[in-house]
Amino acid sequence: MDQAETGRIIQVLRRERGLTQEALAGMLGVSAAAVSKWETGKSCPDIELLCPLARALGTNVDTLLQFEETLSAQELAGRIDAVVQTARGEGAQAGEAALTALLHAFPNSATLRLHAAAVWDVFCLLFPDAGEAEQARWRGEKKALLESAHTAGDAACAQAAALQLALLAIREREIDRAEALLRGLPEQTLDPTMAWSLLYLERGEPQEAVRALQRRLYALITQALSLLVQLANTWVKEDSERALHVCDVYGALCEAFGMTDMGDGLRVEIHLRAGRIEEAAACLERYVETVLGPARLSDARIFSPWLGAPKPGRDALPEEMRSVLLKGLEEDAQYAALRAHPRAAAAMERLRGGAKRG
Repeated sequence: MDQAETGRIIQVLRRERGLTQEALAGMLGVSAAAVSKWETGKSCPDIELLCPLARALGTNVDTLLQFEETLSAQELAGRIDAVVQTARGEGAQAGEAALTALLHAFPNSATLRLHAAAVWDVFCLLFPDAGEAEQARWRGEKKALLESAHTAGDAACAQAAALQLALLAIREREIDRAEALLRGLPEQTLDPTMAWSLLYLERGEPQEAVRALQRRLYALITQALSLLVQLANTWVKEDSERALHVCDVYGALCEAFGMTDMGDGLRVEIHLRAGRIEEAAACLERYVETVLGPARLSDARIFSPWLGAPKPGRDALPEEMRSVLLKGLEEDAQYAALRAHPRAAAAMERLRGGAKRG
């Protein structure tokens, strides 16, 4: 319970009913000073007073205590973002406390646990100097949340958690565990989007039909982009020309739907592996220009109004990701030849300045 918010609610409801603090206090058999302390957030009503107070204000206890049984998708995104912003502004310990408080506030939400698991990855990104022991603990916390979401009884969350647990198992070389998790996933899931859109049209709700189609289309496009990246990475060692063609297809898809084309980042590695340093340096130049520029999120003509307008000033690549990229370019042995190239060195210097400004 948020004392300050409860106090604000009491004050608003009291004024709406035309009651003074003294009048409300008289109805409840307490002092006006007690009501004042409630409204300023200095104290909370005793538990035996909650029901009489709710009746006096014409409401219920759930409203007084801001009870929420669950979180909508929008509320969940907002709460998770608030945790991340707390970590950014106040440090890892404050962020961890905020995340723990959120999980304790909604202990039965498998969806929250699934999304909260990703926050531990964000902590590892935000605080790369936290130390291996601390980062290992965060990875353990993530895994525990995923295991909990996997067994919580929510089918959609269980499947999403199983997929993430399988990826973790692969990274940890637990191949049998990964295979068991993947085999437990349904091979084919029916997509009800078309049926929903037709239902909304029959109801005379064309905007809801449009939003349903837009959501599904956006999900399919982002999935296709991820698959193309993985395909290029799979071919990068064996067939560089084929991998480059996949990058071109990736770029064409981004252009068609108004999204940021990060394909030059893939092309850098493809050309490096093929020994084409000049081409790799040119790709790095373009890639740095892209990551330091503004994000392109979607074609508004296709995805508006569902996706909404992009936030002004949003970077194509967040500050933390730019720092990770720069560190890799500066330290990984595979980029040694690239670091010696003048054009690549200039691009890295530009990225270094952009990372510091971020």
